[in-house]
Amino acid sequence: MPCNKGDAPCNKRDTMHTLKQARDYATKRDSMQAVQKTRHYACLTIKEIMHSSQQGETVQPKGHYACRATKGTIAK
Repeated sequence: MPCNKGDAPCNKRDTMHTLKQARDYATKRDSMQAVQKTRHYACLTIKEIMHSSQQGETVQPKGHYACRATKGTIAK
């Protein structure tokens, strides 16, 4: 489901990780793959949030949407 441009959690300038934060995270994890994954976010419906949570992915609900980082932390 596409994100609305005004949604803060879906705005790349306002998301959980800047590219630098993603690099720092990846450095701590010794994984360049983490950089690639933390740069991309998916907006999820509540149903998808429940499914992702069961799959062990980190999700943070934002109203009816959430942004997901496959390997990363959700801030704010």
